[in-house]
Amino acid sequence: EGKPVVGKLQLRQDEARVLCDLLIHAASQGDRLALALLVQVILGLRSGEVLQLRKRDLDCQATIVVIEGTKNKNAKRSLELHAPVIRELLLSRCESLAPDAFIFAMKRQNWPIGTPHLWRALKRYCKQAGVPLVCPHSLRGLHSTLAVKAGATSSLVAQALGHGSDQVTRKHYIAPSALESVRSARIAGVLLGKTDLDSLI
Repeated sequence: EGKPVVGKLQLRQDEARVLCDLLIHAASQGDRLALALLVQVILGLRSGEVLQLRKRDLDCQATIVVIEGTKNKNAKRSLELHAPVIRELLLSRCESLAPDAFIFAMKRQNWPIGTPHLWRALKRYCKQAGVPLVCPHSLRGLHSTLAVKAGATSSLVAQALGHGSDQVTRKHYIAPSALESVRSARIAGVLLGKTDLDSLI
């Protein structure tokens, strides 16, 4: 018998691109939930973390996002935002807000949107994009998997997610195929002379 499947269903890379293109278009039309989902997948945030963001949490012209996480001591962190289009959308959204105002507030009141709204919005956008239905939390897994495929270590991904160690990250967030792909690429590099065995070890 094999091990039970852990982790939530994740979109594949092409599916994620289609979804992100749709979210960018919707966010540029003023859809704050689409923008919240974009921030969530790009930074790997928990739903509560993205919805609790305030204007003052965007530092250095939104190149740094400060997470005042309360889930555990590792949840408080500062993350670099390397996506110019999302930075511009965030800065545009925050332009008229007070420094302490929630970025993703309910209309006409300074109170954050609830996570069920994010779930419903993602379900709607997945249907529009023609991709499998996933929950917002699976976007953290997608972020982790893509980061590892791009060369980040699981320990660095764990820090970005606000985990104390990479054990939970590896078990529940990073797709096993991503770890295997990186391992295979490194072994191929050794065998084909692109790197040395010491650096692999």
